[in-house]
Amino acid sequence: MSTNPLRFPGNEAHFNQKPIRKIVADLIVQTAEEVESERLEIKDWCKNEQELSEKVAEACACIANTYGGYVLVGVANKIQGQRKFSKCPYPNVSTSWLQSRIYDLSRPPIDNIAFDASALLSEMTSAMGHNLYAIRVPRTRFVGGHVTTRGISKVRVGKECVPQYTAEDDRTSAPAPGVRVDDLSTASVDWAMAQHQRHYGVPCTWANRHEFLEQERLIRPFLPDEDTSANFQVSLAALLLFGKVPALQRVAPFFETTIITDKDSNPIRIRKNIIDTVRELCFGETALLLARLPQIPDNVIKELVVNAYVHRCYRVGAGVMINISDMDGLEIKSPGGLLTDLSVRNLIYGVPVYRNLLLANGARFAGLCDKIGKGIDIIFKGVLSEGLPFPEFESADNNFTARVALAGSSHFKQFLRTRSEILSNLDEVIVLRVLWAKNLASLEDLCVSMQRKPEFGSRVLDVMTKKNMIEYADKFFRLTIGVRRDIENIFQAGQLSLEGM
Repeated sequence: MSTNPLRFPGNEAHFNQKPIRKIVADLIVQTAEEVESERLEIKDWCKNEQELSEKVAEACACIANTYGGYVLVGVANKIQGQRKFSKCPYPNVSTSWLQSRIYDLSRPPIDNIAFDASALLSEMTSAMGHNLYAIRVPRTRFVGGHVTTRGISKVRVGKECVPQYTAEDDRTSAPAPGVRVDDLSTASVDWAMAQHQRHYGVPCTWANRHEFLEQERLIRPFLPDEDTSANFQVSLAALLLFGKVPALQRVAPFFETTIITDKDSNPIRIRKNIIDTVRELCFGETALLLARLPQIPDNVIKELVVNAYVHRCYRVGAGVMINISDMDGLEIKSPGGLLTDLSVRNLIYGVPVYRNLLLANGARFAGLCDKIGKGIDIIFKGVLSEGLPFPEFESADNNFTARVALAGSSHFKQFLRTRSEILSNLDEVIVLRVLWAKNLASLEDLCVSMQRKPEFGSRVLDVMTKKNMIEYADKFFRLTIGVRRDIENIFQAGQLSLEGM
């Protein structure tokens, strides 16, 4: 099989040197750390070529995932004046070497233009023999951004690159055996294209369906051996999202969804691709789950369902199970437990870990789910806004289960609606819901519910205390009398006031 040759965008002749001149001028009188910004990362020569290539690729991914910008290579940090510049110690380093290493060490490969700024540096410092490289990195066009070959995705926060998410070995990025583009449903792809435009509020920019699928690398062009016409490799992610039923049954016969309810005498089984299944369950007035679960916000149901497909393990030959009953509420069980570093106690603020990154990006690209790391926020806010108890999550026996009760507090629901402008902070809503249900709770209990460390949780509680929302007494927190009275009388009071809120 022959793959397409590497093609890098542009060359040095098209590189705008003006921003680099400004950066070098600043570096002459400031340290690299002082000059760095949200759009600029500066690297020294590192210990060896391998470390240099990895650090530069990671920096480029971080810059691309945020707003785009520049990465400068060859500047020592914390050194004043011209001594921070030096000759490159590695004979292989060049603009083409940097571009190819960045391309090879990022997924999807990062578009970049490298510029040899050594002559510009010599001109501005009057020093000879020093090297400097500048890399221009555009903002990513992929909804999930870029990861390094170690499976880490970072974003720029101020002058720091912080983890956005990590990715495990992704089975859904592998080619689906024996699957062609013709095995994908055109109706499913067309719906995804239209949903993308609705979700992101952008006009259509694709010439055809192939271009849409290629943008997120769900299909990839390749040349079969001894063939002169290009073909497409179809990923397992593309098959799961858009596949026709015969192809799905052939490659993933276990892929199905079973719904069991109190009101249906027989289980409902759906053996369709993810797009069509989610549409049947969660989109439209007659959607199966929306019609049966009016107590739960539509966006919460959709998020839970999509998560079941995106995060499940496709190495386990089992389907997704959905149970609905008046007594137990909604329960969604999917194969595969939580991955390393994640637990049910840190889902809100833990760094997301993706088992099926390409599938997750494809679902996000199709407008089925929101920004990375926002899904759990949507679930908690949506459930609590309806006055329902906290959603429950369980990871055990190689399964992940999400549960949402169907009955809650109508008083708390109305209170949040009345106070929606003031109570937009999820931490505060969680604290109020706990104290409304339990009357008294310790710092430890409230931090566990917020999924916050004690230091941060204490700051949240201090602010709420100053706003007269809660009070501390005998080692426990409780709602102030005014807040509790407002919730209790929410349906009787015409105009309520929370002093200090």
